[in-house]
Amino acid sequence: MSNPFSVAQKYLEQSDRNPAPEPSTSDLSEGDVVAVLIDSEVLGGLIWVVLRDDWRPDPGDLTPVFYASELPFLRTKSPDTLREIFKVKTAFGGGMVRH
Repeated sequence: MSNPFSVAQKYLEQSDRNPAPEPSTSDLSEGDVVAVLIDSEVLGGLIWVVLRDDWRPDPGDLTPVFYASELPFLRTKSPDTLREIFKVKTAFGGGMVRH
């Protein structure tokens, strides 16, 4: 089984080579993709996969956020552990995994 974050890894690698400029608008259709909403079968719900640590969801959006900077830590976790992290992020309305 592939890691549920493997899709985001290629964008992280691209982002490392070509950092996105500071956004001047919240209209993502005018620039680079910064966040992707994914319906994760492994995690059993919607998640934001985000390429920039300064991105925040709209107020009231309690969808868990998984930041690209978390991927090195998360990629070694089992699906069960990832589901537990998902549950914690869901309970706290997002958040970043600190290790």
